[in-house]
Amino acid sequence: MNKVLKVLFFILVVMIFFASIIFFVEKSSNNKMKKDNAVLEKNFKQIQFKGKVIKSTIINRFGKQYYIICIKLEYSNIKDFYLFKEAHGLIIKNGIATMSGGIFMEDKIVDRVEVNINNSNKEKFFYKNGEIDEFELSFGAGAIKESDMNVCN
Repeated sequence: MNKVLKVLFFILVVMIFFASIIFFVEKSSNNKMKKDNAVLEKNFKQIQFKGKVIKSTIINRFGKQYYIICIKLEYSNIKDFYLFKEAHGLIIKNGIATMSGGIFMEDKIVDRVEVNINNSNKEKFFYKNGEIDEFELSFGAGAIKESDMNVCN
């Protein structure tokens, strides 16, 4: 009986040890994620650019068509920038910005883009049909993958 209690006590100590490790790793991971998101949001709010779409590429994902747009920059307050993280994607390189154009719709082809002009925290999409859509600043990646972002540069 005494030996059984020692084995049970040892198992309990090992379980508590592993539970403690899992708890601290999870807490550390959450703190890092919060810190990363704060840096990401700060970077978002500083970037401003506008320009004309010079190329777009359609990709098929999850039964829908999405497209990536290449924007020849007329104005940008940042020379080079690279971000692809979970739901966000933007590349600025050699005077061209690469970002998601969202779900592809034949009647809404993006012609021009304005992002955070005058610190508006908005993304404006000007379509060839004359319509304009305005979205909260997010650089949303939609369903695109990081490898899809190489179509412009």
